[in-house]
Amino acid sequence: MLLGAESVGKSAIMKQFINEAFTDNNTQTVADCYQHVIKLPSGLYRHIQILDTGSLNQFPAMRDLSIRLGHAFAVVYAVDDYDSFNTAIDMCNHIYQIKGTRNVRIVLVGNKLDATGCGRLISTECGLKLASRSLKCAFVETSAKLKLNVSCLFQTLLPEE
Repeated sequence: MLLGAESVGKSAIMKQFINEAFTDNNTQTVADCYQHVIKLPSGLYRHIQILDTGSLNQFPAMRDLSIRLGHAFAVVYAVDDYDSFNTAIDMCNHIYQIKGTRNVRIVLVGNKLDATGCGRLISTECGLKLASRSLKCAFVETSAKLKLNVSCLFQTLLPEE
């Protein structure tokens, strides 16, 4: 399940992962469900179903139900947006609260490494420290636009089993 603030690139990550394509189309997603087969580092193949939550933050009951039913979570923020970073922190804590445990598979994802304009505001070190020390989850930085670490994100998210 992909969660995060609006316009952090959740749908772009999904489209890059599933279709190996990037578009700058910034249309708002309500919720999209994708099915895909992924090859794990062990060589095993796994059929996965991924929910791109898009604007489910506007529908807290639907979002919370999806979290209750979800098995793994990619919580995405944009490295050039402090507000999205704070939303990601809140979302990780919300997942732990809904699940009632910290034994949940979460990857904190810093997206938009390719960002220009105002530039990077959240450093790799800051994201990594937050993930490892406070949130106790995995951490990956990506660029959906450049296809950087997109596959790595999903391999990190999925258990080997």
